[in-house]
Amino acid sequence: MFDPDYRLAPLSDVAAYIEHNRHLPDVPSAQEVGENGVSLGEMQTKLLAKVEELTLRMIDAERERQRMRDENDELRREIRDIRKQLEK
Repeated sequence: MFDPDYRLAPLSDVAAYIEHNRHLPDVPSAQEVGENGVSLGEMQTKLLAKVEELTLRMIDAERERQRMRDENDELRREIRDIRKQLEK
């Protein structure tokens, strides 16, 4: 179960890290893996954490999409009501 206090890094920070380091945060670079190898168990744990982060981001994106959809619907109703008033 996810820790309720867990906070994702802003995507802008993740993007800046990737641009600077050329790999995901908390995941070894291809060069590091090539030079030092990798523990499969450790890598599985890191990849699972990334899948969990992606899932949390998708949940957040879905909530935001629904919020925007609701707001859009409300604005459409308001516009419709204003048009009806102007027609009178």
